[in-house]
Amino acid sequence: MSYASPVRSRWSAIVSFRTLSRLATLSTGIVRCGAWLAVGARGRTSNISAFVGSNSAVARPRKTSINSMAASPLMEGAGNHIQRVDTLETERALVSKYEAFVFDCDGVLWGGSHAIEGSLDTVKALRRAGKRTFFVTNNSSKSRRQYCVKLEGFGVHGVGVEDIVTSGSAIAAYVKLSHPDVRTVYMIGEEGLEEELEMVGLRVVKEDARPAPGMTEDEFRENVTDPEVGAVVVGLDTSFGFRQLCVASSYIQSGAHFLGTNPDVADRVGSLLMPGTGPMLASIQTASGVAPVVVGKPNPLLIRQLMNQNGLAASKTLMVGDRLDTDIMFGNAGGVSSALVLTGVSEMSDVVGLQAGGDKTPTYLLERLGALLPAATEAAAAATETSAVAKM
Repeated sequence: MSYASPVRSRWSAIVSFRTLSRLATLSTGIVRCGAWLAVGARGRTSNISAFVGSNSAVARPRKTSINSMAASPLMEGAGNHIQRVDTLETERALVSKYEAFVFDCDGVLWGGSHAIEGSLDTVKALRRAGKRTFFVTNNSSKSRRQYCVKLEGFGVHGVGVEDIVTSGSAIAAYVKLSHPDVRTVYMIGEEGLEEELEMVGLRVVKEDARPAPGMTEDEFRENVTDPEVGAVVVGLDTSFGFRQLCVASSYIQSGAHFLGTNPDVADRVGSLLMPGTGPMLASIQTASGVAPVVVGKPNPLLIRQLMNQNGLAASKTLMVGDRLDTDIMFGNAGGVSSALVLTGVSEMSDVVGLQAGGDKTPTYLLERLGALLPAATEAAAAATETSAVAKM
């Protein structure tokens, strides 16, 4: 059996900020987020490397540290220079300068179920210092409720769902707003994504068996799909297999919308990279000939919407992440300062060749978020003292 090669084209359409504003004020009262969306034209396929990003360097083992980078002074408001934050003086200056901190989670706060040393203590100290903290993650496997529980378990108390944006919550809101006629979706993903979709009233169809069995050519020909499915929603699924690829492709070829939570190629696990949602989307795009609508970092209007909802000033907001191709691009495109930590995917060798003012060039470079703990603790103590004096 032969298959025609899909026609290639570039993806470029953008959902307007007005759409985002409407999305953020959905009457459901459940989702408070927006999303800038890269939209692939139906019936055509785009170059997947353009949408998942290309970062072959991240597979290399770490051999270089921040100390090998030439020193540069901490410069007020500089967005075109990478500024090392590796002394108490520079750490104090950074903590003092910003009022709001937006954190990626995996690779910054924790790796899987293990906290990264000092990171969560730093978040707690910043909160005690009166800093506002928000969490924006491309991981759709957990819902915002589950992230609240996880943060609580790590001792970060008082975080509400309104302080968290996941690619799953964003895509659920997008379906509800942009495709109000869609009531049922075929989902490839984990329970967190399912929870977010159901919270906005969507019926979820999925493969019950994990992992799902394979599919023969005869089974594909005779496959009976659910006629109510109007969209295929794809997030990270650690049981993703050939049957899901076949079923998703069948729905999309029959006219269902193709939606993806995030473009992340991989996450670092030890010295290796474990595939992420990006390769899953790429395989479905190749099979169906249709490019997906993708929600999540580095889409800049997501952070702008977060800032507008919470009254944050761009000059006083810092995005902290571990990936140049999502977190840092996200912060820079959103008009806020960005800080790269070297505890996740991107490593020192990826930073060395970056051009000043580039879309992947961070404002700051830290070995880890925990490096800010002494300065954050000082700020928290000062805030406590000020509060005590004010009550006298």
